[in-house]
Amino acid sequence: MGGEKQKEVREKRREELEEARFMPVARGVEDEELNRELKGKLRWDDPAMAFLTQKEDGAAAPNRYGIRPGHRWDGVDRGNGWEGERFRALNRTKRNKDLDFAWQEDT
Repeated sequence: MGGEKQKEVREKRREELEEARFMPVARGVEDEELNRELKGKLRWDDPAMAFLTQKEDGAAAPNRYGIRPGHRWDGVDRGNGWEGERFRALNRTKRNKDLDFAWQEDT
């Protein structure tokens, strides 16, 4: 009959109880298996979980210093756009010089 999963769970529980027969009654700090088991548990009130878990970083707006938004900066560019205009003007003049040179070569 069915119940394969229940049989597996029962067998696993039976093995755990068999292993527990040989465990000491008082388990201390040096018990590696207990430490592994406790470290593997997730707790909702763990304060270290905020900075130990890996967070996925999304796309951030480009800025001059490469700073990602966080608690020091919210990612909003509050400038007047002068730097962007300056770099566009520099690129435009360089492109125009290159185009002028290319047109001279063609004629």
